[in-house]
Amino acid sequence: MDSEQFWELIEAGKKDVDKLQKQIEELPEPELVDFYWRLEERAADLQGERFQKHMDEDLSEDSIDDLTAWVVRQGEDYFEDVNADPSEIPSEVPEGGARESYTGRIVKLYRQRYDKMVRAREDPPPDE
Repeated sequence: MDSEQFWELIEAGKKDVDKLQKQIEELPEPELVDFYWRLEERAADLQGERFQKHMDEDLSEDSIDDLTAWVVRQGEDYFEDVNADPSEIPSEVPEGGARESYTGRIVKLYRQRYDKMVRAREDPPPDE
């Protein structure tokens, strides 16, 4: 999966999370794993000190994870704007902001398919 495919899936989820669900259900195992880890990495890109100083200081680690995942789910343009200017990150997930977890959907799907947690990229795929 390349960066363009990644952001296309994010855009699909912005418009219709059920459409995203159908698309991830059709992904082959290596692409599903790659999508999962790209989501995790993009969110982690926004968790350094330069971003956290703009967040509510009372946010828990889980809330920071939720916030940065929310930023990624807003799409490539928003993500890039926040990454370029950390002051653009909201201090917390905006009220009414969907707390839909794309990684949670992937974990659930992966468990259904393979009866295990999403593997690390460097690990071999499970036997089908």
